[in-house]
Amino acid sequence: MSKVVSKEKNAERMEDIFTMTKMIIGLIVGAILGVLDVTGIHGFLIAIAVLALVITIFRLFTPLRQFSLARMIFWDGTFSYFILMIFTWTILWNL
Repeated sequence: MSKVVSKEKNAERMEDIFTMTKMIIGLIVGAILGVLDVTGIHGFLIAIAVLALVITIFRLFTPLRQFSLARMIFWDGTFSYFILMIFTWTILWNL
C-alpha cells in the first residue's frame, strides 16, 4: 500500500517539476525571441517546437509517461508557458 502512495507522490512531484520547467523554459524562449527580434508566426512556431521538445524529453526520461499526452500538452503549465513566453518576448522586443 505504501509503495502505491509513494509512486503517486513521486508522479505528482514530477508533474510539479514538469510544470515549473515549462514555465522557466517559456521565460527563456521569450527572452531569446525578444533579444533576436523574432516577430510573428516564426516566434510562435519556435515556441511550439521547443514545447514539443520539452514534452518529448519528459515523456521519454521521466515517470510522466503514465499520464496521457493530451494532459501533458494541454493541461500542465502550457498556458503559463505561452503567457510567460509572450510577456518576456514583448518586453525585450520593445526595448
